[in-house]
Amino acid sequence: MASSHFSTASPPMFDGNNYPVWAIKMRSYLQAYDLWELVEVDYEMLEHETVKEFSNKLMKIVNQIRLHGEFLPDQRIVEKILICFPEKYEAKISTLEETRDLTQLTVAELINALQATEQRRSLQL
Repeated sequence: MASSHFSTASPPMFDGNNYPVWAIKMRSYLQAYDLWELVEVDYEMLEHETVKEFSNKLMKIVNQIRLHGEFLPDQRIVEKILICFPEKYEAKISTLEETRDLTQLTVAELINALQATEQRRSLQL
């Protein structure tokens, strides 16, 4: 009986050399797994979305990328979250940037801080 083995190719790893070749390989790899659109699309939090809804959507994407073997540190996710939130969160984001070391801030800590801001806003309305 013939056995079929399904294995996925590892994503190309960037070793610091020959970036143009690596970029083409990575794009092809992501396209093969239907992930390129996730990289290409600029995700922003919509005005009607809650922090929880947005963070769930973003973490789903992060988990898909990690499942395919790509290393994605919390610091990179925190940076992406900070630029995706609408202007109404600007004061909280500025406070975090001034009072916290963003390289040490976890995704969970950031989401909790933003959810607390969202809750305070909803109580004021």
